[in-house]
Amino acid sequence: MSPNAVRALRWLGAWDAVEPHCVSPREIHVRDGVTGRFLQRIPLGESFQKRFGAPYRVLHRGELMDALVTSARAQGLIALSASRQVVSAENTGTGARLVFSDGGAAEGAAVIGADGLRSVIRRQIAGEAGPVHRGQTIFRALIPISDVPPAIAADCVTLWLSPGGHVVHYPVSNWRQFNIVAAIDGTQVWKDSGAPDQPSGAFRNTVQALGDVLEAPRSWRRWAAADHDRLMRWTDGHLALIGDAAHASLPTLAQGGAMALEDACVLAAELTGETPIPLALSRYARRRMARTARIQTASRRLARVYHASGLRRSCRNAAMSLVPGAAFLASLAWIYNWDVMGRYK
Repeated sequence: MSPNAVRALRWLGAWDAVEPHCVSPREIHVRDGVTGRFLQRIPLGESFQKRFGAPYRVLHRGELMDALVTSARAQGLIALSASRQVVSAENTGTGARLVFSDGGAAEGAAVIGADGLRSVIRRQIAGEAGPVHRGQTIFRALIPISDVPPAIAADCVTLWLSPGGHVVHYPVSNWRQFNIVAAIDGTQVWKDSGAPDQPSGAFRNTVQALGDVLEAPRSWRRWAAADHDRLMRWTDGHLALIGDAAHASLPTLAQGGAMALEDACVLAAELTGETPIPLALSRYARRRMARTARIQTASRRLARVYHASGLRRSCRNAAMSLVPGAAFLASLAWIYNWDVMGRYK
């Protein structure tokens, strides 16, 4: 939860429900996975929060979702109806209609498709614009915080950069669990295919501390790394897309959830007042398209930087090591300084 995401949650009135589940990491470490060398160390304390106007936090995505549901249920105008599969959406002239797989339907003023990478609503609006594999497999595991290897700074967010892959890990669930994510090149597979069951084989020539982290989990979940090509149409009358349904990105920048929260703020801001809903939805899309496309492009580019080998790896390491911490943070300001009005500090 980078500062822009925290700022969005505050604006939406959901931060008080989310914050108790968060961990406040001490620093962000960027390290070379082969040598263990520190390339960057970013303190996340008071000076960081003052610089960006909001803190940096980490938490389990499931706990974020639970907190958002709790926040929604506290609002008298929101009703939740789960376990119904949407098969289509359509404009009705005065609003929009959803059709469910059980034959039922629902009508309202608008349909906002927040249905992710394989969005049904996206197909309705933009045709068969499906996910694009990017030649990587993502592995994820959770371990008890007590199982973290002793050489690892468990109170930090650590990013390891290795030839052909990278690993990131940090504490979650209010210090009860430790989240480990690894991305490796060379495979384009879904969860049930013949990919390796664990990622350690792709990191054989790494420093012992990283190897110990990758050996700690008893099991891993895996999926193909995919995003979407830039979509130029997010709305159709009373139908609109939000989050991954509109602009899925690789997880390299850790901004997928943050972009969805930003979307929600802008969408809510545009839907207030007397503006007709189709126009409000169009305005929302125009305000979000350029920023989310930049996140998509930067995430793909950064994946190549993280996984560099040979001379490119040496140049990357030298460049990262020579950049002062303040300049490194300045390079992230375009992401972290966002607010709901689209201003940047």
